[in-house]
Amino acid sequence: MGILSTNVSIQCPSTVTDQCPSSEEVSVSFLKDAKGLHVTILTERLYIRSIENSDVDAYCDLLSDAEVMKKYATGTSWPKDKIVDRVQNIWAERWRNNNPYSGLAVFTRDTKQFIGHVILGQTSTSGVAELAYLFKKAYWNQKYGTEAVSSVVKAYAPETIKKGYMLKNRVLKKITATAKMDNLPSMKILEKLGMRQEAKQEKYGGDRVFYSMKVNVISKYRLRNIISSFFCKVSRLTRKLFRIVFHRQYD
Repeated sequence: MGILSTNVSIQCPSTVTDQCPSSEEVSVSFLKDAKGLHVTILTERLYIRSIENSDVDAYCDLLSDAEVMKKYATGTSWPKDKIVDRVQNIWAERWRNNNPYSGLAVFTRDTKQFIGHVILGQTSTSGVAELAYLFKKAYWNQKYGTEAVSSVVKAYAPETIKKGYMLKNRVLKKITATAKMDNLPSMKILEKLGMRQEAKQEKYGGDRVFYSMKVNVISKYRLRNIISSFFCKVSRLTRKLFRIVFHRQYD
């Protein structure tokens, strides 16, 4: 089967009222072949793709780092056998079975350096996916997390719906996530996405904040910004034409 590619424009609101919002193009591509489903997401700075068996070494480095894992799941680093099993027999296996709700490896777009992990994974509830992510310490505080997670939630997730993929026999309706109560950077990312706090309760042996977002909220966000982008382009064109006419009058 051939590549099915969709380009989605994500707009970030500007704080300056007389300027158009900044624009970030996100390209989402799906490819099915005899080896399964392959997904690629391109953002301004990142190359994100479906996990492969060959990613084991990179994931061993990431998931065995005690400081990186301190806020993830149970808060402890994983042994190599658990990492190998999770990468090859769960995440990569889902892709081999044409399941788009699995782990995504995150790389820098220019150097293809592995920097982190994002997962939009299946849960025990039909139509509900859980979002989780973590990044290598060298890439913290550079907004890579925001860029990667935003592209998965606002561009990739809606595309899985368009292409008819299901979560336990239902289309994706809701995305959930949790964060440790002292993990302020992660909470900030989730709230920037428009996710709302639902509760504070125990998970993975500790107290966590539970977040959720209905998929129709994502669709409204995209529609609003498509309209915003259109009027922004019209405004730019109008100013350009005005400058041309003005200069001709006074040449």
